[in-house]
Amino acid sequence: MASGPAPPRGLWAVPRSATVAPDLSDARLMGLCDIGNSFADDRDAQDLEIHDDPQARPVRPGPPGDRTGTPREDHRTPREGHRTSREDYRTPREDYRETAREDYRTPREDYRETAREDYRETAREDYRETAREDCRETPREDYRETPRAGWRRAPGEGSRETPRVSPTLYVVRHGQTDWNAEGRLQGQRDIALNAEGLRQADEAAGRLAGAAGADLPGLDFVASPLTRTRRTMEALRARLGLPPEAYRTDPRLMEISFGAWEGSTWAEIRRRDMARAAARDRDRWGYRPPGEGAESYAMLVERVAPVLAALEGPACIVAHGGVARAILVSRGCLGTREAPRLGIRQGGVLVIEGRNWRWA
Repeated sequence: MASGPAPPRGLWAVPRSATVAPDLSDARLMGLCDIGNSFADDRDAQDLEIHDDPQARPVRPGPPGDRTGTPREDHRTPREGHRTSREDYRTPREDYRETAREDYRTPREDYRETAREDYRETAREDYRETAREDCRETPREDYRETPRAGWRRAPGEGSRETPRVSPTLYVVRHGQTDWNAEGRLQGQRDIALNAEGLRQADEAAGRLAGAAGADLPGLDFVASPLTRTRRTMEALRARLGLPPEAYRTDPRLMEISFGAWEGSTWAEIRRRDMARAAARDRDRWGYRPPGEGAESYAMLVERVAPVLAALEGPACIVAHGGVARAILVSRGCLGTREAPRLGIRQGGVLVIEGRNWRWA
């Protein structure tokens, strides 16, 4: 068998005639192509007519399962019908508002006109005429006449009586002692006056007479029981022409106690006890010195305040510098910061009227 050229390999290398049925001629093939071309031309013509017509709309698919397509206008028809049914649905609601609600208001209006008006005219008016009038005439009047009146007359706590005006005070600090001259803390040590102290007591008598005026004979004279204050009181009264010993003493008017610091000067205390001295400088009102019986200014106020509360009229008090500061705070004249820093003159007369104070 003679060998010829090898056939070309690959799909596209196969001749066209090999893929066509052997019984079809070339003429029949050309006829089929003409039919396909004419069908395509008809389809293109239809598309041109649709796009050239301004009234025409593109075809839109219809409901699922309908492959023919439905115009959009036809698709909107059921929605318009849906709106119509909603309008029809609103009609009974409007009728309900016009009928049912109006009918419902009618009994309420009748209730207001009848039941409530009757209540106002009968029950409430009867209440005003009976219960409230009885309450005004009996319980409240009795309360005014008995409990409140009795409460006002009751002494002590809860009383609304007009506060008693605090009596005028004339506070005199004792005259000088030797320890005063040396700058030593005396506290409650019993130190006698020196010559300068007696002179200062005479000067204090003149200032007291000028400040008290006609009230001088009626003053309540009270002094601290320590020697320096008693000697000042007696010298003062003698200078005023009053019986020297006609006065009273109160131990609550004794000077503030400095405890272990008494008898020392401030310079000695700062050298010996620097830490405690610095602590007192930071809080002069509340600091309590070391030692038995030592007091702070806060403690001193608690001791002196009852003496002032027991006074029944103007008084002349001969006491100490610390006591004078406590009186100013107790009367509300000074605060706890200013009072410990205020200098009190020996032989000076401090006039306290209410919350006002001055030197005579």
